[in-house]
Amino acid sequence: MVRPEGQGPGSDFTFVVIADQDPPFTLRVFVADRALHVWREGHGRELDSVEQYAAAKMRLFRAFDEDDGLRRGRVSLVVDETNVEDLLTSLDL
Repeated sequence: MVRPEGQGPGSDFTFVVIADQDPPFTLRVFVADRALHVWREGHGRELDSVEQYAAAKMRLFRAFDEDDGLRRGRVSLVVDETNVEDLLTSLDL
């Protein structure tokens, strides 16, 4: 899949978010192929599908820490070459 925002090829992970008593809503996290390339170069191995999902979920968690208005606006959550290492550091991969 290629994102229209110019992110290049990658994969979308869709999460259904349920917060407090509000109705559920969905958020998508895009994992750019560029992020996977940077990881492979730095660690000598591919991220498997479970690890890619983990990176997407960590990006989602970070978004909740950074932005109280996730429900209101259309946000673009991306795992790319600038944040993949940081997102996965806490998982000891």
